[in-house]
Amino acid sequence: MKLLKYLLLAALSVSLAFTQAGCQKQQTPPTVDLTSEEAIAEQKKFDEFIQSELVASAESDYLTTHIYFEHPENYGIDRSKVEVTLGYLEDDDAAYQERVEEMQATKAALDAFNRDLLSDQQKDVYDNYLETIELDIARNDEKFRYVGGGFDTMTGLHTQLPTLFADYILRDEQDLKDLIVLINDVKPYMDSLLEYTKKQAEKGTLMIDLDTVIEDSKKTYNEGENSAVLTSMFATIDSLDLSDELKNQYKAELKTAFMDSFIPAYGAIIETMEGLKDSKNNTQGLYYLENGKAYYELLFKDKTGTSRSIEDTQKLLDELAYEMITAAQKIAMTDRNAYETWAYNEADTGYTDFESMLADLNNWFKQDFPDVGDIDYEIKPLDPELAVSGIAAYFNIPAIDGTTKKQIRVNTNKDALVIGSLDTFSTVAHEGLPGHMYQTSYAYKNIPNVFHNLFANNLGYTEGYATYVEFYALNYLSDVPENIRTLQKVMSIYSNCLIAQLDIGIHYEGWSLDQVRQYMEDNGLNAAAAEVLYAQLQSNPGAFLSYYVGYAELNELEKEAKAALGDKFTAMGFHQAILEAGSVQFDIVKRHVNQYIEENQ
Repeated sequence: MKLLKYLLLAALSVSLAFTQAGCQKQQTPPTVDLTSEEAIAEQKKFDEFIQSELVASAESDYLTTHIYFEHPENYGIDRSKVEVTLGYLEDDDAAYQERVEEMQATKAALDAFNRDLLSDQQKDVYDNYLETIELDIARNDEKFRYVGGGFDTMTGLHTQLPTLFADYILRDEQDLKDLIVLINDVKPYMDSLLEYTKKQAEKGTLMIDLDTVIEDSKKTYNEGENSAVLTSMFATIDSLDLSDELKNQYKAELKTAFMDSFIPAYGAIIETMEGLKDSKNNTQGLYYLENGKAYYELLFKDKTGTSRSIEDTQKLLDELAYEMITAAQKIAMTDRNAYETWAYNEADTGYTDFESMLADLNNWFKQDFPDVGDIDYEIKPLDPELAVSGIAAYFNIPAIDGTTKKQIRVNTNKDALVIGSLDTFSTVAHEGLPGHMYQTSYAYKNIPNVFHNLFANNLGYTEGYATYVEFYALNYLSDVPENIRTLQKVMSIYSNCLIAQLDIGIHYEGWSLDQVRQYMEDNGLNAAAAEVLYAQLQSNPGAFLSYYVGYAELNELEKEAKAALGDKFTAMGFHQAILEAGSVQFDIVKRHVNQYIEENQ
């Protein structure tokens, strides 16, 4: 199940979450001497354990090693032990039990450490990893074995493979040979996932938007040898320092693999999904599956990284939504021109290209965020055939020891974005500076623990942070009237809160389409879009929680810091506090914010 986990969680990374035990964890008691021989020995032992976990994780998954490391040998990773494969979904009882036992063994190893003797930075690593393992063990309970799956319409395997291979990095000839092996692996891997999906149908846990998956898969299948994926891989081959003869030879081998494995995999998806139309398929929320509500509780923790209960999160979202709509109403009553300019999408940033936008952000954000030096980056348009509806741009995670430019891919389809709009500016800030690209650069430079850097990637923090900075960056648009910028921020947050509530309503409370429509009407959303929104949320449980609940958590921390510090609060200091622990669950972020407050009161 390696590839499925790799692709579906945290955009090429393993997502982490927080359990209730984390609420009770504090940093080192003042009576503990962290410089004692006992403490130093425990810290050394913990570092060795985490290093062994890094090596084991990398050596067991080719994609992890290839994407995250240019020189894995510098990190103790033996390339010869890394099998070049996508793997396959092992669903037999023995393999399932083995996975659970491996998780339990890791938890036992963590439990054996004396946490009080670890350094504060090690405690961050320890807490995150322990919460991850505890959540993984809970989600791998037998009762959840056939809940979930790999064909969500937004992040399913069928949507991820084209961009994975179109963006695939080739550093040398061996990488090219490995790529051909991976392409040949696509069909066997997809077959294993489809067999799992058929078992879901047999057990009554199938929950797939079959028509949308079929439609999307047909687009890929029908492209055949004219696929933009193949064209992109050919272009990458051309960039290698190889003779023309070798390039043509490898292109021929790659094309054969593509037509014999990649394209047939999509044919198999279409055939299987068509065959499942006569099966029992849940077209409502997880609430209506056996154990579905309990599964959603775990999914919620995984997606958000919050220690709040779902009910407490609903209250937080309600309060934030009320605050935002109140601010919007005040502007609407006092500055009608600003309101109408915003409402009719007439606000314009003046930008006509992405490069200028990101260059300005690169100059502006440094006054408010810790310095990481110069960031070498590029913006590349996404081939229209590879563009996924609803995704305006994305950031490609670079190798931790990488020397190539950091890259943002943008969807230039006319229905995806308008370059001069406030939405597009926010998207570039979210993906680029001071968003994902900056946050990754900061972590790679300032967080020395490589395992923590790569695998402590809590989606709630990562996307919550990027959502926070997309709104923060609006402050830099001084040529756009302040009230228009404020409306853009508060109405976006208001809408986000409502969508998160709808996700909870559908999957945790069992809301019907009519209930969704009524909620939208009651809260001023366009109820005409209810059916489309319901279908999207129903087939992608929790897809937006990381963004919207994650933002709400960071917003609360910012409010707490401002209230405690008053005039002593600085954006630079707060941003340092929320960045320095890495992409972790929010109780750990809160520890760092509390430390920032204590040091500056």
